[in-house]
Amino acid sequence: MSSADEAANSLQSVVDELHDALSAAQAARSQAEDGLTHAQAAGGAAFAVAFSALRDTIDGLIGQISSTVDKADEAIQEAKAVSTP
Repeated sequence: MSSADEAANSLQSVVDELHDALSAAQAARSQAEDGLTHAQAAGGAAFAVAFSALRDTIDGLIGQISSTVDKADEAIQEAKAVSTP
């Protein structure tokens, strides 16, 4: 196995872990959304603002993880291209 193949395999492991992180972040966003809905229904304006801010922060995290997955996929393709004569 070439160094490029090993790099591609290692990067695939990174992508797999990032997909797990993305799933966890999406679950956290759903929980924050539930908290926001409950706070709004209960008339808790301060809690609603806090849950809204949390949801927005998680949305940013989801975007960053997704971007990192895209970059890792790009690196995998480059590694595969190097290993192909």
